[in-house]
Formats: sequence, structure tokens, C-alpha cells
Amino acid sequence: MIAADPDFFNFFVILTVFLNFFLSFHFPLGLGATLLYLAACACISPILSEKPSKLENTLNEFESISDTSEVKKMKSILKKARQLEEKSTLRYIHYIICVLDALIHVDTYNCDQLTNLVKPVWNHTDLFIINNLLYIFDFQTALRIGKKIITKLNQYGDNNVLLQNAIYSNLAFINMTNSNAFGKSITINYLQKSIELTKHAHRYDLLLLSKIRLTMVLQQYEEAKKCAQYLRA
Repeated sequence: MIAADPDFFNFFVILTVFLNFFLSFHFPLGLGATLLYLAACACISPILSEKPSKLENTLNEFESISDTSEVKKMKSILKKARQLEEKSTLRYIHYIICVLDALIHVDTYNCDQLTNLVKPVWNHTDLFIINNLLYIFDFQTALRIGKKIITKLNQYGDNNVLLQNAIYSNLAFINMTNSNAFGKSITINYLQKSIELTKHAHRYDLLLLSKIRLTMVLQQYEEAKKCAQYLRA
């Protein structure tokens, strides 16, 4: 299975503190957020174990928030996050800002207002989680879910190339391993989309993987062997 993005685990760091505060208020997080919370504890340490950058220092500060009464501290972190956002295209910086804004107003905003503040984070992160869970479903359900994720991405105007690729590639592989039950043309279409996306993202390892699968579906076995050799190299 192809994970959506190496930055995916940074979402866990961003949301752990938020979830700690809100679970006790019966905040309507849903299954995705519950899974996110459980995974967060296991993911924070390896992310923050590297030599700290400005971003990682900000994440460290964020993760160290222990109480929503620390408004001064949260405002300081929020200021740093906004400065980082001006200089970086990393999307999870924007998510830190969303969550901090909600934490600062946790005692003054109602549940609907807080939900709206963090909705961009829930929507996006839930799609990552669902992509990584596709293989636990039977293939018919997985393919239906995958199609809905693609529709959602189009609705959000999401330009996350690696997430899009992960979904197309995983759906194609699920269909392949079930004798192309939904039609060989669907597998070919998804793999072609995957190749296009990975070429755009300059992820030639993922591109070669999709090419191997495509050539196997097309029964171009010699070409598949060549692609496999390139990938091993």
C-alpha cells in the first residue's frame, strides 16, 4: 500500500494537543479523529527526534501546551506559525494556525464555531486516514470509498499530488488483485493518472511502481522487468 505523504505524520503532532483538550468536551470528532489521536502518541517522538529546525521548535512548543489557560504561550506560538507560513508552502503550518486559533478561543466560542475553525484540518486529515485504511475493507467497498475520496478532493480543490496518487495507485492495485473485477479499463485509467501525478511530483520511484503495474496489466512483461530493474537501482 502507498502511504499518502511523508508529511502525514506531522498532522498527528498538530492535532494531539487539540484532541487532548476536546475529547473531554465530547467534541464531535468522528472515527477519523479518534484514530488520529491513538496514532499520535506513537508518532510524535520519531518526528521530533531529528535536529530541530524553526518548524520543529514550533511543533515542540505546540506539543508542550498543557492547558488552555496558557493563552499567552499559545499566542506566541501562533505568531511564530504565521511567520513560518509567510516563508513556507508546508500546508501543516496552516493547520497549526487553525488549531491554535481554536484553542485560544476554546472558552469563548461555541462548539459550532470551534468546529468551523478546525474543519479544514479534519477534512484533509480524514482523507489521509481513509486512504491508509483502504486495504482493511473488501475490495468492492474499498473501490467505492476511493471514488468518493477522489470526488471530495475535487470538491475541496485539493492539490496534494501525493495524496491523489496514493488513492489512484491503491485503487488500481486493489482492482488488480481482485482479477480486475471492476474492469481492466478502470485499472489502466487509475495507473495512467498515477503516472501523470508522480511525474508532476518528480517521484520517479512511485512512477516506476505504477509503470510496472500498468505493463503487467497490459501483459508487457519485458517492459515490466526493465522498469523493475530501474526501480531496484
